[in-house]
Amino acid sequence: MGLRIVNGRDGKPRGTWYGRISVKGSIRETNLNVPIAGTIPMDEAGNVLLSKTGDEAFERSRTAAQKAFDAWRKAAKTDLAELERKAYKARTGVSLDAMPLSRLAAAWRGITRTYTPTEHKLKLYDATFARFRTFAHKFCTEWNTAHPNKKTTRCDTINDVTPEMAKAWFDEICAEYAWETVKNQMSLLSGAFSRFSTNGRPNPFKGIIKRNRENATRRVKRQPLTPEQITRVFKASRNDDFFHPLIVTAACTGMRIGDVCNLKWADIDLRGGFIDCVTAKAGERVVIPIFAPLRKVLEERAAIPGDGTEPSPFVFPDAARRYNYKTEKGVYSLQGYIFNGVKPFIGMAIDDGVTDATPVAKIEDKSDPTDLEAMIAAINAAPFTVAKTERIVATYKLFADGKSYSEIAAELKTSKGQVSADLHEIELATGIRIRPGRTQNRFTRGGKTIEELVRATRRERKNAEGARVGKRSACVYGWHSFRTAFVVMAVDAGVPVAKIQQIVGHADTKMTLDYYRPTKAHEAERVRAQMSGTVLEPQATAPAPVAQSIDALIEGMSKAQKRAFMNKLIASM
Repeated sequence: MGLRIVNGRDGKPRGTWYGRISVKGSIRETNLNVPIAGTIPMDEAGNVLLSKTGDEAFERSRTAAQKAFDAWRKAAKTDLAELERKAYKARTGVSLDAMPLSRLAAAWRGITRTYTPTEHKLKLYDATFARFRTFAHKFCTEWNTAHPNKKTTRCDTINDVTPEMAKAWFDEICAEYAWETVKNQMSLLSGAFSRFSTNGRPNPFKGIIKRNRENATRRVKRQPLTPEQITRVFKASRNDDFFHPLIVTAACTGMRIGDVCNLKWADIDLRGGFIDCVTAKAGERVVIPIFAPLRKVLEERAAIPGDGTEPSPFVFPDAARRYNYKTEKGVYSLQGYIFNGVKPFIGMAIDDGVTDATPVAKIEDKSDPTDLEAMIAAINAAPFTVAKTERIVATYKLFADGKSYSEIAAELKTSKGQVSADLHEIELATGIRIRPGRTQNRFTRGGKTIEELVRATRRERKNAEGARVGKRSACVYGWHSFRTAFVVMAVDAGVPVAKIQQIVGHADTKMTLDYYRPTKAHEAERVRAQMSGTVLEPQATAPAPVAQSIDALIEGMSKAQKRAFMNKLIASM
């Protein structure tokens, strides 16, 4: 393939140069319209030998023909590629052009899905694509600097992503994020490459992540509360009319918090003593017995009207309203109040047993710290990641210049909530109040600040070597701790695993057993209960007389209830 001299019908070479190329398996040939000059090199039999050098005039014509051939070859392949793109788009409706990294976020938002992701989830996708684009530019710049004598590397489209770049990206996010976040970001980019790449190369992101023992230990799961801790949570929240009924329901049913908030009276049979409903996440029908603490809550709630005129279909109307409330942008803005509001109560219950909780510095009552360098030095000394430290320092500099929350958020491309959180981190790290009138430490529960109690429910993420990973600490205790505790207590009580699976609405018993992860406190409490009455664990008091036991049972009953109870007792003798 290349330049050719073609013979005419008379067997003699024609007077112009020809060119021949192969495109997608087909041969294309054209007259380059460049005259052949000088003497054509031939063998003894009269065959043209272009491998030999001819005279000066011939070589000049060969050079001119080569330029014409290169231009024709480029135009021919471009025309064919354009025809292929047009045919593919006409057939599928999708462009065959390589997707620029700058358009990935918008393209990913526009793909056809069987579900509608929330705006919050889409913003997380946008942020991941933006971070990868910045990383790709940095990677190429560093590579080109380190290899000045090699071809310049660029990454403008998704087709330009190499396996080396994907591996470097994986290593970088592993040092910054928790394992679940790493998996989600790699899965997102792998899916984007599979959907938008057009060069037929293997997916550079595929096969990088491998599930192994080290990575499995990096996943932080919710820890179950012990029965003693659940009792303490009940006690700590008893004066909170909003959270106490939700906490009791979650602990007594093992239901997810969304199912608790959306629990309806139509799903409850107080007379039969069970709840019959369909879970929102798995779509499984569950039948849950109503235990005594929950019965008390339900009987009290039955007398509360939903809107003052007629009962609401929801057992907890206020919780249902907050949980299901959506802004115009599709954000569930009130769910955070429900998810985070329970943590102080759990913190009060587990505080004595938590040893790795990060202590919270007391904030002094200083309203205008002026030593900028000292403040920045204190921030740099705090145990933040590099990226977080840079963001917080930038936030503080703008705040010290008198910028408002909105102006800081606009300049740093973040949100006002993030600005407020960063300023609060500064106050905790430095022990200096930089926002007049803030009262973080004035609202306490059990003698401790809300911040201290919440931090008691979290712990730092660490890898196999014990080094900290991830930008945020892991939530160890939360609403799901009640669900995990329900499974642990049911297994310890001897309830068959298959029955527990039906109650909590798991798809199989394997998932139920995955929830069975008793802590050391569970083990000690169970053994102590089993050995109660022995010489090692003597009973605190002697068993109460039968008469006293009956008095305790009928305490608080109405006359009719007492009469019915005594009749059943006499009939059973």
